[in-house]
Amino acid sequence: MNYVVAIARCDIGKHPDGGAYQLIGNPAAIPEAPAVLLDMLQHWDDWKPCLDSALGIPEPHKIAPHTPQQGEQLPNWRNPIQEFNQSCCVSDVLMRNGYKPTGKDRFIRPAVHLKHPAR
Repeated sequence: MNYVVAIARCDIGKHPDGGAYQLIGNPAAIPEAPAVLLDMLQHWDDWKPCLDSALGIPEPHKIAPHTPQQGEQLPNWRNPIQEFNQSCCVSDVLMRNGYKPTGKDRFIRPAVHLKHPAR
């Protein structure tokens, strides 16, 4: 089987430094990719959790679908948590409780005299 190695650029045949690209060596001598690499490329979704784990990337949280509560379909039913969340933003709640804003999306908790936000 013949393989082609190509570099796609706007100026085909020109290196960014101005010179021309040159093919050095025998393209037929390029070894076949290892089977495990081919398997990774062909089954990326199956391999991704394993690779993320090796790199220390946490698994994304799975959010359960909303299931209606028992009385949710009744007339005049109210959900106080949902009403609160729609009427308030997080920054307002934090400032009302003594947090001080320090930069974009950062707050210092009450009674802290540090110059940087808590993490």
